[in-house]
Amino acid sequence: MASEIALSLVLLIGAGLLLRSFLRLVDVKPGFEAHHVVMARMWLAHPNNPDDDPYQHVEKRAAFLQEVLRRGKAIPGVEEIALGYGAGLPLEVSRNPFVLEIDGLAADAERVQVAEFSVASPEFFQILKTPVIRGRTFTEADDSKGQPVVIINETLARRYCPGEDPVGKRVKFAQGQAINRPWMTIVGIVGDIKSDGFDAASPGILYAPSNQSPSYASVLYLRTTVDPAVLGEAIRHEVQAVDPNIPVFDVRTMDDVVAKYQAERRFALEVLGAFAGAALLLASIGIYGVMAYTFSQRTNEIGIRMAMGAQPGIFCGLRWGKGRRSWL
Repeated sequence: MASEIALSLVLLIGAGLLLRSFLRLVDVKPGFEAHHVVMARMWLAHPNNPDDDPYQHVEKRAAFLQEVLRRGKAIPGVEEIALGYGAGLPLEVSRNPFVLEIDGLAADAERVQVAEFSVASPEFFQILKTPVIRGRTFTEADDSKGQPVVIINETLARRYCPGEDPVGKRVKFAQGQAINRPWMTIVGIVGDIKSDGFDAASPGILYAPSNQSPSYASVLYLRTTVDPAVLGEAIRHEVQAVDPNIPVFDVRTMDDVVAKYQAERRFALEVLGAFAGAALLLASIGIYGVMAYTFSQRTNEIGIRMAMGAQPGIFCGLRWGKGRRSWL
């Protein structure tokens, strides 16, 4: 009996701890608002022969993406549309790290300045309702003809510019193929977007405007006033109206993305809670059986003592002590 009680207590404590962890997970501010947002992926394929690639030039890719955004915004029920790519997207586990050189910050051989790279269109942070901490977001003027600009998240600002305002500072890539890219000016700081999970620390993210760094792979985000589930075909139609060779896939609501991430934790909580409840029920039935059996064995004794004037409370304490010794 003691082992049953111990097991039930262990399971109950485990379920309680898991519930507390799950509630904390739900209460985490992810840096984005998932409700009424639809996402869809699209991919500009790379031909084996680069000369056959119609999007090999930045201007061509940027023009394609701008037209997709224009047509997508005209879909009935769509309030806003944006696109993004890279590590700074909601629950988009991706790694694209670059070594940075920050103007005015001395290089430290023991502490390399690294950031994940991401791309965002002007409406990206507005659609996801990601807060702008300082400065501004991207505009349509941030194109290939304008000054190279970037936005960084809070984590990157705290890591490399503690106690000072990084807006206005310049950064550039210090390694890899991007080392020849020009200096980029930081024009804003945005809140952290949870990309690796609600319970994981946010990496430092550097966002570049999609008009200056258009990617072959993109994720579209549409905020809508209608049922998000019905927009999949409309999105595909508008993208392929610009280029019928572009695949559109993985159309989902952001609520589904969040729910899928939380499903594993929720399932573990439900299973452990069910086992804990069953163990507690079995232990309670066992304790009740032992106590009932103990009282039944001394019915005559209790009757005689009460006839001699004993108070009922005395017997309750006596039986509890006897019963406790029985199941311990």
